[in-house]
Amino acid sequence: MCGISGIFDWNSLKNAEHVASIMKDAQNHRGPDFSSTYRDENILLSHNRLSIIDLDRHSNQPMHNNTGDVVISYNGELYNYISLKSELEATYSFKTQSDTEVIIASYLKWGMRMLDRFEGMFAFALWDKAKKQLFLVRDRMGIKPLYYMEYGKSILFSSSCNAIIKAVTEKSFGLNKNSIQEYLNFGTVYSPSTIIDKVKSVENSHYIHISSESFDQFKYWEPTKQTEVDKLKYDDITKKVNQLLLQSVEKRLIADVPVGIFLSGGIDSSTLVAAASKVAENKVNTYSVTFDDKTYDESTYALQIADLYATNHKEIKVDPNTLLHNMDKYIKQMDHPTVDGLNSYVISNAVSNENIKVAISGAGSDELFLGYPFYKLAGQFEENQWVQSFPPFLKKIAGYFVKQIYTDHKGEKMASILNQKFLKLDYYYPFFRKMYSDKELNFLIPNFNFNLSYYAFDWYQQNIGQRSTWPYYSKLSLLEVECYLQHVLLRDADQMGMANSLEIRVPFLDHHLIEFVLSVPDKYKVGAHQKQLLLDSVSGWIPDEILDRKKMGFVLPIEKWMKNELNLFCENALKELEKFQEFDLKYVFKMWNSYLAGDPQIQWVKIWSLVILGCWSSMHKINQFNA
Repeated sequence: MCGISGIFDWNSLKNAEHVASIMKDAQNHRGPDFSSTYRDENILLSHNRLSIIDLDRHSNQPMHNNTGDVVISYNGELYNYISLKSELEATYSFKTQSDTEVIIASYLKWGMRMLDRFEGMFAFALWDKAKKQLFLVRDRMGIKPLYYMEYGKSILFSSSCNAIIKAVTEKSFGLNKNSIQEYLNFGTVYSPSTIIDKVKSVENSHYIHISSESFDQFKYWEPTKQTEVDKLKYDDITKKVNQLLLQSVEKRLIADVPVGIFLSGGIDSSTLVAAASKVAENKVNTYSVTFDDKTYDESTYALQIADLYATNHKEIKVDPNTLLHNMDKYIKQMDHPTVDGLNSYVISNAVSNENIKVAISGAGSDELFLGYPFYKLAGQFEENQWVQSFPPFLKKIAGYFVKQIYTDHKGEKMASILNQKFLKLDYYYPFFRKMYSDKELNFLIPNFNFNLSYYAFDWYQQNIGQRSTWPYYSKLSLLEVECYLQHVLLRDADQMGMANSLEIRVPFLDHHLIEFVLSVPDKYKVGAHQKQLLLDSVSGWIPDEILDRKKMGFVLPIEKWMKNELNLFCENALKELEKFQEFDLKYVFKMWNSYLAGDPQIQWVKIWSLVILGCWSSMHKINQFNA
């Protein structure tokens, strides 16, 4: 895992080499083992290396082919590089054992059609010197990031949004006015936009082709429904899921350094430990984070799995005081503001301190196998489409009574869903993840022209639509993968993992497994347990005590801290919003005081999103909104 950066058409940019150097140095944490820069008359291409595959210096980057015509700066892992290399050896003379060189050889043989063959997580910049064309590429699921900015005639690109901000010091950056609504509503911003004006993200499953004459984007993959799955019996389906999961885990254990697994003692991490123990040649390394506060401690369950599979297990105790006194450091490492990244930072930091460079995470399981509670609620909506026949005034009355029954934020969400024009997935899905009501946003940022549409709705219309042959729950999974998993969980995993020089791999997001599970009919996904399909597919792997315990996940007591140890920190961060004229600071502190008083309508995450925004923007000296 690494950091990449560079400048295309650098001659048109003043102090270009200095700018490139700043971007490279700003990413040392992504690749502390080696750094270098390639330059010719058109491009500056830099690389920070975290050595994981082929530790030899000959695999350092930027790497070029044998004639020097193709140069690459690459971040990621190509899990099928060995099989690809065997295909390419007849036409290319390899000088390393790295997956990086396999990408170069693949490009020379297949061009950009090579992406159809790749299995892995990656973002890379590939420069074809002979044809004077640059390719910026991102993996199917958007696991690895890649940002860019057009600056005059030049194009800056980097694994880090922060690196670009630091490098272009003469530009006054501002918050993207069109993105701030997304951040406040959903705790993130959806690509290709970022929260920063002018800085864009390469979209997942896309590559950008750049030359002196063109700037074109291409989508190279989208999940395909496997119609033959409809004909399979349930036993055959569970056997196939089992097989694909084992294959995915085995591929993600490939490394020339030790690999660890995050073990919480929940279903997802326990499944991965079981799978790894079945396919690994040596004992599996597992790590769990423990707390003195037993409300948040899952070490008993983690130890049960570690003992069952005889792993090399390490419990790492986290001292809340140390964490609380380093909140500025945590937020400074954020490449993009996020409301959900502190837990990723804590566990990544703990595991990295054990001299581990690669860790395996269970991210993606909840999205694929219906692990969140709202999947059940969404199913009830789908089964009760008759409510849609109610006239608007009756739905409004029903929403009123719902709010009387549920006096917390849940009632507000349910009422908002009932007030939608249609009780259809694309209309009600955004409210499952929405933090602020429209009324609250209008008070928070008055005189602001809010977009009445949502990214999830627009994405559904463009990519799924009413004519889609995907099963209902698969449509919901696709929305979750696109809107929450990619833009929240995966972004957090990368920026917080790499802040600690730790590569995080996600076996549940193997694209073969994704396509198969999405193709499974709904009737096989719903059962007595959440994630019934997954549990049946790995039957016998996990003890009943793990299966039957209440879902918890790795969480931190942020809500508790905000009212106590982090009270002053939060208050000071909220005051930083005063520099943005658009915010009504009186309303901000009205919400803060209501939260401290225990108002059930004010979720902690609403306040936390403002705290993060205030602190993050202050650290980067951002004090304005830009159109």
